[in-house]
Amino acid sequence: MTRIRTHVLFLFLVFSSSVQAATCTVKISDRIDFFKTNYSVEISSFLSMDFELNQTCISSLDTNYFTVHINNIGFDTLIYSFLDQKGLTVCDTSICKLKADEAYTISPCTCCGIFLMISTQNAARGSVKFINDSTDEFIAMVGSFDYDTIPKLARTDFIPSEISMNCGYRPNRIFISSHDYTDERYQYENFKDKSLYEKKSLREEQQTHVVYEFNYLFLHEEKLIVRIDKERNIFDVELSK
Repeated sequence: MTRIRTHVLFLFLVFSSSVQAATCTVKISDRIDFFKTNYSVEISSFLSMDFELNQTCISSLDTNYFTVHINNIGFDTLIYSFLDQKGLTVCDTSICKLKADEAYTISPCTCCGIFLMISTQNAARGSVKFINDSTDEFIAMVGSFDYDTIPKLARTDFIPSEISMNCGYRPNRIFISSHDYTDERYQYENFKDKSLYEKKSLREEQQTHVVYEFNYLFLHEEKLIVRIDKERNIFDVELSK
């Protein structure tokens, strides 16, 4: 799995260095003082955030407008880091698809994420279609609620990436796994009384059943296509035309 993820991330970063012409603007929310007053605990991590969007660096404490170049080919890349509740630095990467001449606002997420990024107009969540050219069946998660089956030698419909209304425009994890990922021993009701060590071990064991994953930030109702090759060791992600 590591080899596959590294390979795909490399492709995303190559896309990010493609010919750039069109631009958009990005700004940290003007309501930070409101969040500080009313959600001081929830936004503590947000206030430590640094973003790099297509090589443009943005701090969560900066109130300027930033001009960001948009990739004409492939995806745009958002790298972000923050301090978690233990004071440890967390870094992650998400891909997205920006639009020319749009304005985006980055805000704290006080629900189930660290930050939101939303277009000031034409904002809409998207969907994902899976094309499985292998003879193995998988399951996939594209939102926060339900798993979907990816039959062998088949393609799914476009599956909506539904997540909480309060944090709809945050990066969300899209992953493909074997059916073992949903084994009963990983269900909360079956391990809630176990020790912290046992819970951590079970989560790590469950993660071994994931064969591919990436973060995507839906902005403009994008339709993604994820293809699994017949040897189930190459995963391609593209935008539907």
